[in-house]
Amino acid sequence: MFGSLVFTLSTPHTGGNLVFHHRGNSFDFNTSSILKSAPSTSVAYVAFYSDIQHEVLEVTSGARITITYNLYYDSFREPPPVPDLRIPISENSFSNSLREACRDAAFIKECKYIGFGLEFEYPKSTTSENHYPYASDLKGVDAYLFHTLQDIELNPTLRYLYCSSTDAWGDTFDLLLSRPVDGRDNDSDGYDDERDELQFLIQSDKNALIVWKEGKSEETLDSAGERSYEDPDFIDDYRSRSVSVQWVTPPNRNLSGTSYYTEHGNEPIQEVYYFEVCIIADVSASQ
Repeated sequence: MFGSLVFTLSTPHTGGNLVFHHRGNSFDFNTSSILKSAPSTSVAYVAFYSDIQHEVLEVTSGARITITYNLYYDSFREPPPVPDLRIPISENSFSNSLREACRDAAFIKECKYIGFGLEFEYPKSTTSENHYPYASDLKGVDAYLFHTLQDIELNPTLRYLYCSSTDAWGDTFDLLLSRPVDGRDNDSDGYDDERDELQFLIQSDKNALIVWKEGKSEETLDSAGERSYEDPDFIDDYRSRSVSVQWVTPPNRNLSGTSYYTEHGNEPIQEVYYFEVCIIADVSASQ
């Protein structure tokens, strides 16, 4: 399910406004006012994404009658044929400023990667093998941003940002993964703790990138990890995956799915992985 479609019939009523809230903005869908002067056979309708907060205000008189449809992606039907064409995005202040910055050698040297937190939330089924979202799933300004970065040839990619906990590595780095973390991998040999889980992710996801916290580097792993890694290839692997990301808009928890797993210690407890989806663009690709 990605959205809802609500029809309001033209029965006389007052109140019952459908009010939407999203990232500090509000929209009041006042059906009693819309339908008041419309023909009796008219309906008022509105469609909205499922992550938009919404509420129905009190109906103060009459009867508000609605028909609501849930909107789903249907994996069992062939999608309608759509030409493989996209309307070019016209130049604007954002694209012009970014294009100009990518011609600046100092900017390129300082900002190997730039990152953007997304505006909308995206569902993630814990039982699905699909690693949503894809670029084609992006909505509104998120899709606009992704296509703008493509037009400037910055090679944008969607990444899952996994923030390691303080207990794992002393809060020394974050991971940019190409796939979500679905709890513990029961098919593996198991993990003693989150440190082993992150090590497994780095080694199994060949596209994983490491973003070090300010003042941290791979040399801090020995003390933060509370153990010594004698294998120099392990440290070299961390060093080769390390990148610096300048966040234009900070990442936020915008993937509504979560992944649950059971942590076995002295007592089994329920733990949760949260996903943050972001767009990462390679500034050097513009050269």
